[in-house]
Amino acid sequence: MPNNKFSRYITSKKHFSKQNNYVKSAAFMPNRNQKLSVFCIDELVEEEIWEIGYNNISIPTSKEIYARANIEAEDILTTILEIDNNNTPLRHADIIGWPSEKEDQKGIALELSRKSALVIKPPLI
Repeated sequence: MPNNKFSRYITSKKHFSKQNNYVKSAAFMPNRNQKLSVFCIDELVEEEIWEIGYNNISIPTSKEIYARANIEAEDILTTILEIDNNNTPLRHADIIGWPSEKEDQKGIALELSRKSALVIKPPLI
């Protein structure tokens, strides 16, 4: 089944704990437009996944990617949220359907962070 797994690229060291190997809920908070940007990583190897982040996050924003949070579509869809596979840019999706209250958003972000897997960016070769 396509679009089973997504990555949320993490550009803040405050959004994960390398020592404790977990993603913090802040990494999953939606932007002011009530969207959370992710990329579908189905059938990709690690190098391709990091390349997507570099080309679509690092270059346009000049932000460094430190890690990413991998999460299954099923774990997103068991909340009230939906996945908009807009494919702009290629493989991009937005997690939508967020409640308007910040506290409610934090609760969902915490749930997503607990279900995600932290992947630390490897050192450059």
